[in-house]
Amino acid sequence: MEIKQRTIINFFLLLFLFLEPLIFNPWGYNMFNPPKLVLFYHVFFLTFFFSLFSWGKEDFKLFGSPSFFFLILLTFVLIIATFTSLHFPTSFFGQYSRYEGLTSWLGYFWLAFCGYYFLSDKDNLNKLIWLVPLSLLLVSIYGIVQHFGLDFIRWAQSVDITRSRSTFGNASYLGAYLALFLPIIFSFLFKTQSKETKILAFISFLVGMACLFFTDSRGAWVGLIGGLLFFSLLWKLKDFKRFFEQRRIFLLIPALFIIVTSLFAFFSWSLRKYTVSGRFIIWKESLKIIADRPISGWGLDSFQMVFPRYLTSDFERWYGHGVVTDKAHNFLLDFSASAGLFFLLFFLALMLYFFIRGWITVPIARENGVLISGILAGTLSYLLTLLFHFSTIEVSSLFWFILGVGFYLLEQDDEAIKKPVQLFNFPKNSLLFAIFPLGLLLIFLLFPPSLSLVGDYHLRQASIALSNEDLPRMVSHLTFSEKVYPLESEYSLIKGKILTEIVEQTKELTYFNQAEQSLQRVALLNPHNEYTYLYLGDLFYSKGKLEPNSLDIEKAVKYYKLLLLIDSNYSLARYKLSLAYASLGRLEEALGELMLALRLKPRSLKYLIEIGKVCEEMGKKEEAIRYYQKALKLDPQNPFLKQALLRLR
Repeated sequence: MEIKQRTIINFFLLLFLFLEPLIFNPWGYNMFNPPKLVLFYHVFFLTFFFSLFSWGKEDFKLFGSPSFFFLILLTFVLIIATFTSLHFPTSFFGQYSRYEGLTSWLGYFWLAFCGYYFLSDKDNLNKLIWLVPLSLLLVSIYGIVQHFGLDFIRWAQSVDITRSRSTFGNASYLGAYLALFLPIIFSFLFKTQSKETKILAFISFLVGMACLFFTDSRGAWVGLIGGLLFFSLLWKLKDFKRFFEQRRIFLLIPALFIIVTSLFAFFSWSLRKYTVSGRFIIWKESLKIIADRPISGWGLDSFQMVFPRYLTSDFERWYGHGVVTDKAHNFLLDFSASAGLFFLLFFLALMLYFFIRGWITVPIARENGVLISGILAGTLSYLLTLLFHFSTIEVSSLFWFILGVGFYLLEQDDEAIKKPVQLFNFPKNSLLFAIFPLGLLLIFLLFPPSLSLVGDYHLRQASIALSNEDLPRMVSHLTFSEKVYPLESEYSLIKGKILTEIVEQTKELTYFNQAEQSLQRVALLNPHNEYTYLYLGDLFYSKGKLEPNSLDIEKAVKYYKLLLLIDSNYSLARYKLSLAYASLGRLEEALGELMLALRLKPRSLKYLIEIGKVCEEMGKKEEAIRYYQKALKLDPQNPFLKQALLRLR
């Protein structure tokens, strides 16, 4: 690769490493994910683009690292999983706000490839040792400032800061990021000889630990403790005497973590009990999801579409649909459900090779043993965190880059690996190397990631217009956002939902046609989205009540039933279906649906009241009184219930 191209690529990689944790948009609709997504995709495409043009001038060869062959295997499995997925566009591009489809995974692997060659330029190591602690320090300071209510940013939308979220917008994402990089920064204390760099790494490490505490992310704490203990063990292998001399440092840090997290666990037991019980329910159902498609999985980023098919009454009873379950919250289950068991097997094999190679290399490493130990510890810390969390572009893109750096450090002295291997017999100046970059550029222009920022900008402007009761302007911005991505259905779903709510609230049908058109577009693009049918049912039910027409109510019944075919334990859908049945005079069917809804939510006030109403209308006086009395226990001051009981008695 020519020096000019390498310099440009290294610049983009350093920019990515520094800015990816920091960048966000406080004035957007989705404030955190789109800017990080845009940076990730631009770095991926631009570095790939420059590399291809450079390779076109020479025979294409690749080092014979086993890690590259694992990446090729993983890529092959992901391509199969995408083409056999439940919904191809989602598996290829990813779902809205996550966007962890095939294109993102290819970006991960490419960043790992770049990370491998990144340190072949020795100056990059010094830049890495400066940029990583500085970026983490800025992120951590802002997270701590948030915790103490001193946030200096005026957010376009409200941000929950009961847990530190910093520039990630999610405490768990921030925790995973800190768990990955804190062990690496800890290793910088022993790697660098520069006093200034040591001070920066030390301050960054301490401030990062404080920020991690305020995230309330217990999975990240578990991961970091495991990572630091592993680092201590690796360093003992490297130099027992030095380990002994530094034992107060190495033993004090894990001891402090254990003490602090024990106290932390004691004071947050009630929250943890709620969270862990929910995790167990999700994990249990995830095993059923995997069992039905163990080889190829259901498709990348498709968990949210699949999970409702397996959603149990227990999950609905305890959590309901207020909790959006789009990941299994365990990377072993996530990988298996989305890409199949072969993908999980190859990934674990790659990690096993990484750790075994590290265990062998650290004791004999000539100069980078401590840095290798830090990267191994950070990797273990991150993987332990993902046992209770999931992969996201915000952190996973950084993880794969660091993984590539780690593989280079492990294999740089292996002469057998450094021998080039001709993987592809493409002669220099091949036409393919002219066409392929241009094809990649065409894809980049047709589906530019920056359009997600454009779409979110219009959603934000629509929400402002709605708050100002400027409905025409709101609809205009929603329409613009809807047209951003030809294959993206989420903007249409948001538009359809908002317009349906306006029809319900205003009791007017002004926006009925636009709402139906948007929701029908979603049903066409993604027939597996249950909320499409919920909103279509609501829309036609509202129309049927405003302009009494049994045909519209029948359409509402049809859409609610389609939803229940996907998710039979959705209590709200059964409740709404019962209202539609009651409007059609089909009281027995209405009562049946209400009973099913009540079984899922036994303490629902509105379900009890509605059962009482239906029973009263059917002439079942005693049953009506019984359900009204149950409802009155939940709301003793409810005037409707008091009047109903007086009337029936």
